[in-house]
Amino acid sequence: MQYTIFPKILLCAGLLAACVVSQPIVASLIALLFIYLVSEALTDAIEARTDSTLPRSLGLLILLSLWIVGGTICYYIFALPQWLAFMVSIVPLVFGLSLRRPRLPKIQRSGLYAFLPVLGISAASLGILAHVATREAIRSPWDIVPPLYFVLVAVMLLWLLILAFKKNTGSLTLAHCIAAAVPLLAVTQLVYPLGFGFDPFIHQAAEQLIAQHGVVYPKSPYYIGFYALVEILATITHLPLKWIDRWLVPMLTLTLFLPLAAVWLKTYAERFSIRDLTPHIGLLAIFCIPFFPLAFSTPLYLAYIFFTASLFVFLMLPDGPIRNGIVWLPAITALAIHPLVGIPLLVWLCFLFVRRYVPKTLQALYGIAASLVLPLVFIIAGIANPARTANLRLPSFSPSTLIAHLRSLPVIHFNLLLDCAKHLTTVSWFLFLVFAFMGFYRMWRRASAAEDAARLSAYLVLPFILLGNYLVLKFFLDFPYLISYETGAFGQRLLDLLWFSVLPFALGGFLLTLDLLRRTSSLPRACMSLLIVAIIVSSLYASYPTNDLYAKGRAINTSGADFAAVSFIATHARTDSYVVLANQQVSAAALATHGFARYSATDAGELFYYAIPTSSPLYQYYMDFVYSDPTRTPAEAAMLLTGAREVFIVMNDYWTDAANLIKKASPYADEVTELESGRVTILHYLQQAE
Repeated sequence: MQYTIFPKILLCAGLLAACVVSQPIVASLIALLFIYLVSEALTDAIEARTDSTLPRSLGLLILLSLWIVGGTICYYIFALPQWLAFMVSIVPLVFGLSLRRPRLPKIQRSGLYAFLPVLGISAASLGILAHVATREAIRSPWDIVPPLYFVLVAVMLLWLLILAFKKNTGSLTLAHCIAAAVPLLAVTQLVYPLGFGFDPFIHQAAEQLIAQHGVVYPKSPYYIGFYALVEILATITHLPLKWIDRWLVPMLTLTLFLPLAAVWLKTYAERFSIRDLTPHIGLLAIFCIPFFPLAFSTPLYLAYIFFTASLFVFLMLPDGPIRNGIVWLPAITALAIHPLVGIPLLVWLCFLFVRRYVPKTLQALYGIAASLVLPLVFIIAGIANPARTANLRLPSFSPSTLIAHLRSLPVIHFNLLLDCAKHLTTVSWFLFLVFAFMGFYRMWRRASAAEDAARLSAYLVLPFILLGNYLVLKFFLDFPYLISYETGAFGQRLLDLLWFSVLPFALGGFLLTLDLLRRTSSLPRACMSLLIVAIIVSSLYASYPTNDLYAKGRAINTSGADFAAVSFIATHARTDSYVVLANQQVSAAALATHGFARYSATDAGELFYYAIPTSSPLYQYYMDFVYSDPTRTPAEAAMLLTGAREVFIVMNDYWTDAANLIKKASPYADEVTELESGRVTILHYLQQAE
């Protein structure tokens, strides 16, 4: 092992060259080499201080965590201009790291031959998604993705199961699983080239502002870790911020989340002496329930990855200072990305620290207090900022509520494929819990020492903390500043965290089930394999927006017509004093085109000149227009609030009863313009002379 400063100098020089080079391809290759070598060096440096062999993905986890935490600290203290983003990128090299010859993964010849079908089917599936990419507004990607895509995915999954059940365990490697996961995670990125959702457009606009000025005011207490990582990667690769933002979570799922899960499965297989079944096949359990958080880039979903990474580290590494130090790093990283994810994780880690020094009674009190930590944070934040008040309320339970929940369960629509997909997805949640219980129970029974049992019992505290916070947020807290369909968002996020907290044991339980299946005859194994494939394909269908007999799709994407409307308004507005009432996808197009271009000072605070559904009274005026009052009144209310001299109202043709609304509203508008063959209609209102 060589301890020398020269490799570090060469790495820094190479990375600096990547920042200077204007060719994204060259800069990206140099940056990838830098990330690989530094990740290897970080793992080597930690291995030198412990007797155990560590997973190679651990170095990448530490590197990204250092970048995110370092970038967040710099942002809050000063700012994050490009030169400082570069300085943060080389921070890991100052820890006295040793660089030695990197270890390249080895693939057996049989594994290489078996990899080619997976690679070919994966490439064909990606080709299908890219071929149907659209600029039109659609309710679901499955409206245009052909059934052949699902057939190819099913064939690929069956091939993985066949390889896993072969006695030559080298036939299935992590590379096979990653290649198979790519077409499952790339749906929104390829089908929606203009972008999908609303939040990503806000984040991309903020990232562009940070790239230009180094900071966004006011400095928020959340999302900065996500922005810092995007800015650092953009600085060293010269790739567009939009590309990095859109692909960040899927890429880290493939390069960080799945490798860590694979190492955990290998550890689990060794504990239970599973030798004739490739442990990598247990990764399929991740895709047995809807996996949208691993396929879509937002700060929240990135925080989920680091949340789960912290749990994998806690379970895999032997107890000691090294593990106790490393497990905190992704937890602090999750806090820097999204406090809603980081706070309960850090509270749990604090419990692990104090439980050794306090009696069990105080531990129980701490657990109860930890179950209330997030509601208390929201209440305190509401006191500090009255515009975001959280109100306590008593839950109301009624027979009608129970009946509504029962009616929401899938029913039979006599469509064989659709009914099977819906019901298998429902069953998959139950199976996931069964796998988690099985995986935990078997580890509990196999605990070889009191230390192992204590670790598992301490781990159980985390799901209970999350469940307690979820129940309080769901039933005892109101958020009046949120619109109706977002009031349950905080509780749903904690429910997602609850699933991620039991994921390691669900993976283990799934692997044990497959090991039992391996010992049966061919017919039960074949039938069970087909059932597993059917569940994963059903989960794939449910992971993305659907538009079918069970529900009319409302997750409509930002389309070319939305961008055309934004461009028309910008060029045809008679003054700079105007506001736009539109649905959130038009506002997303405005953010993508003009960023945070202009705000209006009002009694309700600074308002963006396009209606924003999460916080703007302008969006309520738009709701009034489309649901109750398609006259001039909402436009005049917007003028009165903002002082604008003209208002544009944008109507998309997919809105409920759009043609009738436009017909009723047209006599009150000063101008009416149709764009994109009627896909969007713009109603223009001018301030009336007094």
